[in-house]
Amino acid sequence: MSLGYVGIPAGDVVHTDLKRDPKDDRPAQFLIWARFDGDPTFRKETVRADLVSRLGQPLADAKVLRVNDCQSPRCELFRAAECTLVKASWRPASAELNLPERLEGLTYILAPDSLPQHVPRTEWPKLRGSVPFSYTPETDAKFDKVGSLGGANPATLAEITKTVGAPNLYLEASPGRGTLFYLFLDGSLPTVSIENGRYHGAMGSTRN
Repeated sequence: MSLGYVGIPAGDVVHTDLKRDPKDDRPAQFLIWARFDGDPTFRKETVRADLVSRLGQPLADAKVLRVNDCQSPRCELFRAAECTLVKASWRPASAELNLPERLEGLTYILAPDSLPQHVPRTEWPKLRGSVPFSYTPETDAKFDKVGSLGGANPATLAEITKTVGAPNLYLEASPGRGTLFYLFLDGSLPTVSIENGRYHGAMGSTRN
């Protein structure tokens, strides 16, 4: 098994459950993927049937496949949870060795790269709703529109969610002040900030 981490400068970490020595200024490391290597006995037809029965058909969104480096016929991507993907890679059949297609490895992609930088790990269990596949131009237009709603009076929280949709997570720093987080399986994580219960600004963290 191999593990992948993202390093975040100590001063940028917002995880409330992180315990560190105040003198430790090394980047914090957070697990974002885990890979399990296949066994030669794991036949593709058996493993794939199990994945489909548990997770449904593999994803077909071209942007999600590209961002997660899964564009070859020997790779398939499945949605495992709200912001978790499973990438299956297959070994080709070998007529010379009389071997069928087999599992090369399974990679669990635990979060968009930007998620640990913006959302405390303790808040992840609160993530809700289905995560869309890609941040599209149509989605971008909705975020642009919400900034112009209300004229002199910025859009209310209700108007924002009506225009853009319900967020996957709303972290409220104080009454009427907080941040809406919108997750996409291609790794995008746009946010909308709220002040006094109204729109204050939006930031896009997108993967093209």
